[in-house]
Amino acid sequence: MLCAKCGKEFEPDVRFCPQCGNRLDPSAPPPPVPEKINTFLVPSICAALLCCLPLGVVAIVFSSKANSAIRGGDCAKAREYAGKAKMWFWIAVVSGIVIILLRIADAVLTVLGEE
Repeated sequence: MLCAKCGKEFEPDVRFCPQCGNRLDPSAPPPPVPEKINTFLVPSICAALLCCLPLGVVAIVFSSKANSAIRGGDCAKAREYAGKAKMWFWIAVVSGIVIILLRIADAVLTVLGEE
């Protein structure tokens, strides 16, 4: 038999087309929808550029691993790596804020010490 959507040939007992996922048997339940996982790639890049480069790079690495796991179909590993990317993103942001505040305090104390 042929799929009406993509034209791929399939076995008669198949419910979904192996090529395009088209439902071949109307009584069959729809195929499972893949889980949407936020990998924090864009926030990690922003944290690396704007807050703390070394810690932001760690977040980017875990984001990339999460993307690879998603492409490989391993949702559990993708969630694990996305969680680590989120954690390192926040560590980079907080570290950047602390560094900025320390620099401001140092500048203020330097100016006050010169008077």
